[in-house]
Amino acid sequence: MTGSRDHGDRADPLGEPVTSRLQAEGAVGTDLGLCGECWWARLVSSRSSSFLRCGRSDKDPSFGRYPPLPVLICAGHRALGSETEDTNAESV
Repeated sequence: MTGSRDHGDRADPLGEPVTSRLQAEGAVGTDLGLCGECWWARLVSSRSSSFLRCGRSDKDPSFGRYPPLPVLICAGHRALGSETEDTNAESV
């Protein structure tokens, strides 16, 4: 395997939502809920599968590493384009 997807991407290096990446790769019917537009979301891919990993789980175990999708409510959601990495990090 090659490329940055081997270790998981945070949304996209250019700030593109994970949802856009999955659609570009041909994943149809992908409903990620809030995770699709979340700064913490990382796409982990292999040759045959793609998984969404929550980066918040690295520092806060109350967030599942691989949440069941779609996520409709999340105290740690941070929209792409937010100013700082730790927005709401202490309030969850």
